[in-house]
Amino acid sequence: MIQNLEQLALFLNNVPSLTCCVWDFDGVIADTEPLQAKSYQLLLKQRGIEVSPDFFQDLIGNSEEKIWKDLKSQHQLKNPIQQLSLTRHEILLPLLEHIEPNWFVAPVLKEIRNLGGISVIVSAGGPKLISRCLAIWGITDQFAAAAALGPGGQRADKEQHILKYITENESVLLIEDSEHYLNLAKQTAALTLGVSHSLNKLNDESADSLIA
Repeated sequence: MIQNLEQLALFLNNVPSLTCCVWDFDGVIADTEPLQAKSYQLLLKQRGIEVSPDFFQDLIGNSEEKIWKDLKSQHQLKNPIQQLSLTRHEILLPLLEHIEPNWFVAPVLKEIRNLGGISVIVSAGGPKLISRCLAIWGITDQFAAAAALGPGGQRADKEQHILKYITENESVLLIEDSEHYLNLAKQTAALTLGVSHSLNKLNDESADSLIA
């Protein structure tokens, strides 16, 4: 378990040939998952629907379209997904105004640059939201590319993007909070770094190392 800068440096020193770092966004670059969950919870509450505190755990890593399909089925929501998505984003954006990147983001980005590698984002999140956050934090130029799949993105789309970077680069590190994508990368030669937070269920076997 990586819990401080010294442990992080030790982990990174073991991968001196790293050429590409693939980052998830929500729950990884910033601890946004609780706010994502809260925005869904608040929207459902507006419609008279109460959900359990852990309702979002099994939804992490899915596209917004998939999340709404599941929630619509569970709670008999009649609204179109596009309408629900737009309303949720209106709730979410003010919640994100004061959030900061996770403590490990700046040192990992710096180390990747020092090694001559690139950092890229592959996320199921919305492109406008991600672009806005990166701009607020002043780190937009730290990423060579950002594949933000948005509400209509599918799990297979994110898988393809991750595998593309793993295939095209000599040594890849995937930083993720979803066990599904960590398992995908573990089937290749990529190194995996899982991000543990309050809404996921990662354990020591989920990745090559865990960060908290």
